[in-house]
Amino acid sequence: MFMNGNSRDSGARRRHREAILAAFAELVAAQGYSGTTMQQVADRLGCSVGYLYRHFPGKLALARSLVDREVARFEQLDARVRDLGLPPLATYRRLLEELSRYLAERRALVRVFTRETVLRRLPEAQRRYQRFRQRDRELFAAAVRRGDLPAVDCGLLGAVVDGVVDGLMAHLAAQDDPDALRQLPDRVFDLVLDPLRRRAPGS
Repeated sequence: MFMNGNSRDSGARRRHREAILAAFAELVAAQGYSGTTMQQVADRLGCSVGYLYRHFPGKLALARSLVDREVARFEQLDARVRDLGLPPLATYRRLLEELSRYLAERRALVRVFTRETVLRRLPEAQRRYQRFRQRDRELFAAAVRRGDLPAVDCGLLGAVVDGVVDGLMAHLAAQDDPDALRQLPDRVFDLVLDPLRRRAPGS
């Protein structure tokens, strides 16, 4: 339960902000962004609405902070995987493995980011997502140059894969099995990339 009042402890303030974001994500996952109010977030945490406003100026600020936090975490994960120096398709598979492992432990986030267009369309989120997409297309282009994929339009392939990943994340997150999201890499490769690999020059 939250205690009302101010805290000068920056660590405590950080923890409180994290708890607020977690409660907000759970509520948005359950009832949507438009159906979630600051009062409901406060009720979930056992604090006053005024206390929430001392941390966030409103619901949109909460949404932006949630998106910013998660995209920053994905960027760190992405950088770690790409620094491993694996071949392009192995890099992409590892990225999917790390993403699915992360989201399997935070299933509410999948529902938030696959269903809530308000959050996905925030300009800052769009810019950062676009960087992820561009780097993925560069991996596919490198795989074509290596002969691991046939000559394809990597922009089109990236768009197809993006749609498959989003759809699968939503589908797998809705399953009763908490580990269903870990199937994401195998499903993406089975549906899209492995059939293409069989058409590659060196296959």
